[in-house]
Amino acid sequence: MNIKYILVILMTLSVYTTYANIFCPPNKTLFCNDDIYYLPLTGKPTVINYPYSLAKYFDISSLNQCRVGNVQRIWYIDQNQDGSFQSSEPNCSQTLTLQAVSDQIIIDFPEDKMYMCKEDIVTDKPTWSSGPCDVLGYNISETIFEVAPDACYKIYRKYTVINWCTYNSQNSNNHGLWTHTQIIKVIEKTPPTIKDCTNKIIGVESDCKATFSINNSAFDDALCASQELTWTVDIDLWADGTTDFRYGQ
Repeated sequence: MNIKYILVILMTLSVYTTYANIFCPPNKTLFCNDDIYYLPLTGKPTVINYPYSLAKYFDISSLNQCRVGNVQRIWYIDQNQDGSFQSSEPNCSQTLTLQAVSDQIIIDFPEDKMYMCKEDIVTDKPTWSSGPCDVLGYNISETIFEVAPDACYKIYRKYTVINWCTYNSQNSNNHGLWTHTQIIKVIEKTPPTIKDCTNKIIGVESDCKATFSINNSAFDDALCASQELTWTVDIDLWADGTTDFRYGQ
């Protein structure tokens, strides 16, 4: 009786060794946001003359940063149960092709702003809604204009957003690239403080001539100091309320 059991075991092992095989599931085309490790989606192999539990796989990925491309899945029967693949073990290959998901991309750029000169200027950034596999990044560059008729100075802040999954610098249509310039005005509503701003009355000699000098000074807030301070003097020769001469710098 013991000899019969031994013969049955030997015959079973022989069948496993001789006829063991594995057949891969069909190739699959999926989307970049699909779970390639979910076997009910990608498929399971058929194993002959070995327990299915010995079916293992490893992936050779050719996906880019946007999860688009191919994955070669090597299925094999782990006969010696060492957890690694040997070329002598029955095996097959399945190809998973992942495609991009075409979703509309909406970019929200910061609006123009105005600051008082003592306020901290906030560094804004663009926001967006995009597809599940898009890879977007942004860059900020600034140009400062110190002389402006309607502000102490202006900042032209240029935002550039790129979708690295679709942008190609060799194409002239700039698909996958967005730009916007935000204008930031920095204003100062407090004028400089002038030391003496009172009117002056100067007497003249009998020949209607007089020699005189005028000295004055002004102070501008150091936190909002202006590089362009100017002064003017209006002269009314006949005290009739009409400016006859104007001097300035």
